[in-house]
Amino acid sequence: WGDGTTPDSLAATATSDTHVYASTGNSKSQIFTITISATNSAGTGSASTQETVNDRRPTVTITGVAPNPANTGSTISTTFTSGDVDGTVSGITVNWGDGTAIDNLLGTATSDTHTYASTGISASKSFTITVTATDNGGSTGSAVISETVNDRPPVVALTSVSPNPANTGQLVTVTFTATDIDGTISSITVNWGDGSTPDILTGTARTDTHTYGSANTFTITVTAVDNSGSTGQGTGSAMVQTPVSPPTVNVNNPTPNPTATGQTVTITFTVSSTVPVTGITVNWGDGTAVDSLPGNSTSDIHIFSSTGSVKSQTFTITVTATNSGGSGSGTGTETVNDRSPTVTISTVSPNPANTGVTVTAAFSSNDADGSIVSVSVNWGDGSTASVLAGSATSASHVYSSTGSFKSQNFTITITVTDNSGNTGQRTSSVIVNDRSPVVVISNISPNPANTGQPVTLIITATDPDGTISSININWGDGTTPDSLPGSATSDTHSYSQTGTFTISITGTDNSGSTGQATGTMTVTVPGVSQYALVVTAEGKIYKLYQNGTLTLVGQPVTTPLRQVAWKPDGTYALIAGDFAVLLKYDGTQLTTVPTGISTGYNFWSVSWKQDGSYALIGGSVGLLLKYDGISVKQISNAGGTTILSMSWHPSGSYVVMACKSGVLRTYDGTIISSFSTGTTNDLNTVAWNPNGQYALIGGLNGVVLTFNGTLVAPLNTNGLTGTNAIKSIAFNPTGSLALLVGDNGMVLTYNGSTLTLLPNMTGSWLYAVSWSSSGTAYILGGSGTMLTYSSGTLSKLSSTPLTTSQFRGIAWKP
Repeated sequence: WGDGTTPDSLAATATSDTHVYASTGNSKSQIFTITISATNSAGTGSASTQETVNDRRPTVTITGVAPNPANTGSTISTTFTSGDVDGTVSGITVNWGDGTAIDNLLGTATSDTHTYASTGISASKSFTITVTATDNGGSTGSAVISETVNDRPPVVALTSVSPNPANTGQLVTVTFTATDIDGTISSITVNWGDGSTPDILTGTARTDTHTYGSANTFTITVTAVDNSGSTGQGTGSAMVQTPVSPPTVNVNNPTPNPTATGQTVTITFTVSSTVPVTGITVNWGDGTAVDSLPGNSTSDIHIFSSTGSVKSQTFTITVTATNSGGSGSGTGTETVNDRSPTVTISTVSPNPANTGVTVTAAFSSNDADGSIVSVSVNWGDGSTASVLAGSATSASHVYSSTGSFKSQNFTITITVTDNSGNTGQRTSSVIVNDRSPVVVISNISPNPANTGQPVTLIITATDPDGTISSININWGDGTTPDSLPGSATSDTHSYSQTGTFTISITGTDNSGSTGQATGTMTVTVPGVSQYALVVTAEGKIYKLYQNGTLTLVGQPVTTPLRQVAWKPDGTYALIAGDFAVLLKYDGTQLTTVPTGISTGYNFWSVSWKQDGSYALIGGSVGLLLKYDGISVKQISNAGGTTILSMSWHPSGSYVVMACKSGVLRTYDGTIISSFSTGTTNDLNTVAWNPNGQYALIGGLNGVVLTFNGTLVAPLNTNGLTGTNAIKSIAFNPTGSLALLVGDNGMVLTYNGSTLTLLPNMTGSWLYAVSWSSSGTAYILGGSGTMLTYSSGTLSKLSSTPLTTSQFRGIAWKP
């Protein structure tokens, strides 16, 4: 039969056969070839023919649809059966008839569900549901059923009727919501219930207004019609009454009035109304929340917390009562005063305190109705008050003076200011003690001294918290103490007896406090045994006595010796000379001090510090050495020029170095400083006035300068010096007079203001000058020249024995 079934076997006499085709496979129609074969002894013969076989359609039966009828939005279920006698059902579709997408189901499906969204413009609509089955051959079979779907009506709800109650003639507003779940609202009708024509609104309207002409309770009906013609309603009531007058409010004066912040204020009032009062509010006028009270209230209370940025403020209190006719108000005023801030001083430390010490006042402040914006502290001493931020909790001050008292009690006043401008204040006291003045003895010279010899005392007196009003000096020898002004820096005295004396200096300040310093003075009887060491250009060393007697100590070298300086205690002298010669003489023998310096350098100057701790030796090209009695140490002096002369400030704080080419430098033990002199002439000599106020400097071409420790100034010589070089300068012990000596026998005096040229006594160059303890100055020069100056008279002195030595330096033994 050609369909793959088992061939039929028939008897040789058969002339027909039958067959049933079961399937056309995957085709709606299929042609099969039928082959008939006959066999005899000779073999097999065949013939064939064709048969067209068609597929049979599947069948569908809808067994039910529920619910029917149904509303939009409801889930509808349909059930069905399907079959295919010559194959299988491969798929099922359900068309719900509302234009939505067809549902595609499996061939085994027996049900489906659907929700109808809309009935369009009809309140009810019948939809045809078609269920179609497709078999494996592609043939289809269908069944239909109808479903009735009803539109859902819109939903209306009234949300408010206002005002309610309302007066006749008053505009009433109704608001509502209207929704249609399966369509749109096409129109809205509002029936106000008073027989007036209903208002017809658009479907989007959500509010309407109306004025009632009579008093009654009316039912407001809002009807919404949707696109399908279905309707929905919502209702509400409006109470309409004949108009009434708003309440009348009479406000009494609040109590207490005036008041302060933080205090309870009571206000009373009366309300008159023809209808019930629905509510009362009280606005206190200070920006706080309004009080809401029942309609029968007659009073309210309040606490004002602040007056803002003013000390006093008047607030308007408004009482408002409301009834069906509206609102009526009455007002009253309340004057509120700011409360002053407070401040508490906890400590004042230290107490008592000295001037110059930081005193701290600790405090706390508070403002009950605002904030502290600033703090002022008056320290009671006339100084500018300390102004602090409002958050400050302490202040500090240094008292500079107790005036004319040793101790003074100062009143500290702390004032705080709040945001309203009010102030609060507290006071405390502190006892401040004056500090004693400080007195320092800078120098006693000469020391030791001879009886009858003027002794100069250099002092400084300072008061850290005032001024020195007087200075008292007790020389310790029973004489009447000297009373000096507070500005005094020196004093002189001559002892009439020998011994060791304690000098007491007492400084008194403006407050009456005193400070003291003491020094020791040794006084001896003068005698011819006092001598000076004299050095020469031939390398000789002499002792020179005040009567002119010369005694040769020795000639340790044959090269020039330049200067000699005794250690302040007189134990030995140092002698400086050319070719790096440095000698030491202790009154008995001469020794050489090793310096480690090449003989290619010359030593020009030597000077001892007042306390005898060390001597400085100056030489060629700025060479500077320090000798402490044990060893020599070189001091760095970069860029220096030859140091020709040195002189220590009477206080011993620094040394001045006069150099070639107009160079002037100082050395304080650590730092070397340079000063402009305004000249390039060699500066041969320098000497400090014993009072420490200035130094005199002399040089080539008659240059004379002054130096006060800071500035160098030229001294007007009025042509007295000409081009003569100044070779040596020395002050008398009191500092009242200086001698300046130089070329061509020139001798000048300087009294602090005037230079005077003395009569010429010699034509020799004069190289050295020094004052003896007897108050006589000795001047030495070339060719054995020796002059003396005493009591204003310049004289020649003949030495014993006579000599032609070239004198270069002189120093009297202490």
